[in-house]
Amino acid sequence: MNSRERVAACLAHRSPDRVPLNGEFRPEVWAKLKQYFDCDEEEQVLNRLGTDFRVVEMGQSGQFTAEAVETPEGPMIPCSDDTFRTEWDVRLWFHPQSNYYGYISHPLEDESNLSSYTSSWSRCVLMLGWVWTL
Repeated sequence: MNSRERVAACLAHRSPDRVPLNGEFRPEVWAKLKQYFDCDEEEQVLNRLGTDFRVVEMGQSGQFTAEAVETPEGPMIPCSDDTFRTEWDVRLWFHPQSNYYGYISHPLEDESNLSSYTSSWSRCVLMLGWVWTL
């Protein structure tokens, strides 16, 4: 199976040849992996590791972009309590002396309330439904 077939099998609740692998790493881990594999690009590292997923992003809405500031994890909206909000309504706190962050809240933390949830996330779910029917 190739990566696409492997992931599609899992999404269809069929058994793949192996568990699909994902690779998301902190900057210092990326640096060590690039050094270990003697390569310059993250894509080369992912290929060497045999990962099956790649990051696919869509642009932010104009309203979000107008309010957002740049953070170590990309554009986010600053909140009054020194936390930040992503376009997906996830609230994060950044450690002041490192590149690490912690989750403060997530809009889907109470799954009993999913029917009332309306945010950018609902667009993504619709898009993913379309992508996987290709």
